[in-house]
Amino acid sequence: MIRSYEKGRFILESLFRGRHNFTARQMAELTWLISHRNITEFLAGIPAHRQHRVRFEDIVTTPEPVLGGLCEWLEIPFVPEMTDPYKGGSERMTDGIHPMSPQVGDANFYKHGRLNPDSAESWKSLYTEDFLSPLTWEIAAKFGYANPFVPAKPAPLSQPIARLSRDQRRVSSATP
Repeated sequence: MIRSYEKGRFILESLFRGRHNFTARQMAELTWLISHRNITEFLAGIPAHRQHRVRFEDIVTTPEPVLGGLCEWLEIPFVPEMTDPYKGGSERMTDGIHPMSPQVGDANFYKHGRLNPDSAESWKSLYTEDFLSPLTWEIAAKFGYANPFVPAKPAPLSQPIARLSRDQRRVSSATP
């Protein structure tokens, strides 16, 4: 989302334009962090059976099962055309509410043309070091995102070697 915000120059259209000294990247992170913190706080008061999570990465890589699951949860029929949000242009309710009003959302929507599974992971090749705050990673972790910039900790041994008997240690050391 941050890369899309930067690339789309949404900061130029922001309600906060000229009222802060944040970079586009910082403003994008703040937008994501505050929005998702609000969502998390709101959902804390909603029973789990009344919630259904859809992640961007999942919908662009496997749209049919994700949308099928959402439709099932909503108790509405799945229609294959749902997997092609770009087909039909303004007939798909992507324009503003009046002929002269601007579209709400991604100003680059029509430039995409199709769901792109590569977009799910493309940010990892663009950012080579961690640039997000610990608060952002804390919220991201609640949505199942792991920080790729933090080295994975090795799994603990199931049984420390010191606790093995002498015979077991001989067998363990001989086995690669």
